[in-house]
Amino acid sequence: MKGKQQIMKKLIIAIAILAMALTACGNSQPSATPPASNPNGTVIYSTDFSKNDKNWDEGKHNQDEIRIRDGQMTINVQTTNWDLWTNPNDLKVTDYVVVDVDVQRIAGPEDGTYGIICDYQDLDTYYGLILADDGYAEIYRWVGGQYETLASQQGVSLNPGAMNHLTAYCGTSNLSLSVNGITVLEAPGKDLGTGNVGLIAGAFDPSNVQFAFDNFVVSTLP
Repeated sequence: MKGKQQIMKKLIIAIAILAMALTACGNSQPSATPPASNPNGTVIYSTDFSKNDKNWDEGKHNQDEIRIRDGQMTINVQTTNWDLWTNPNDLKVTDYVVVDVDVQRIAGPEDGTYGIICDYQDLDTYYGLILADDGYAEIYRWVGGQYETLASQQGVSLNPGAMNHLTAYCGTSNLSLSVNGITVLEAPGKDLGTGNVGLIAGAFDPSNVQFAFDNFVVSTLP
């Protein structure tokens, strides 16, 4: 078992070092073409992280850091048994969605986790759909400080240390995670209601993991 009973932490700009500036720009234009994962959906947001266009959380606290750099969203987790996540705070999500993103582990051990969060209400209410380069996948629910694993799987096929494409399907009553176009995990949802989306990464012991995310797309379920 992975044993992901760990404290969750969102790195908020309020605790960032003063040298880190958060830039909030206007609304980005959605892509006209829906992703292959959701061909009948409607894209409501897409970004290549060339800029911070939706007030994503960025910052640094001690050695942990979330930052957009070189056209990617990077999450660096140095603290043992710790998760960091970031949301596009100016994005309003009122539908159930499919979230696509490319992600690569660029430093640290293979058991570091990375993935997508959806139906995000606040710091204590959301779903996480995560993967690790050691082949572990999990869908969980975080509500009121309680961590509930809804489904998990060992031995998932992926490209360790290389770019992998993740797709999270966040429906009214079911959730699923796909890796490189193949569904690897499904779970019944416990409806939290629609909410924001985001990216998450976590470290165990040893920690010191870093991930780079790119080509983030949110589309509505038809």
